[in-house]
Amino acid sequence: MTTQDTPTVILEPSWPQIYSSETVTVRCEGSQLFVWRDGTLIRPRTSEYRISRATESDSGGYSCCTMSLSVCSDIFTLTVSCNHMLVSSCSLCSPPPEEESVLL
Repeated sequence: MTTQDTPTVILEPSWPQIYSSETVTVRCEGSQLFVWRDGTLIRPRTSEYRISRATESDSGGYSCCTMSLSVCSDIFTLTVSCNHMLVSSCSLCSPPPEEESVLL
């Protein structure tokens, strides 16, 4: 692959941090590429991976690679955080430490 054919990870929306319950799409720009997360191929094999109702477990390094891993994009690190002010949408998030006060 030439420099212009280097795979790229596109996130929509394009910021690296989202909150739980939000939706994000990871898309590979290039041909015959698949989404990988932390070195593991996303199943089913796809060049576009949509995360609906994200949780903290969706955090990680996403990249776009060929099946043989011979060509890969840079890793894009996605962080899913719990917004403790929105308690109803954070049932899957860890509670705040006891010493941390939460204003409702």
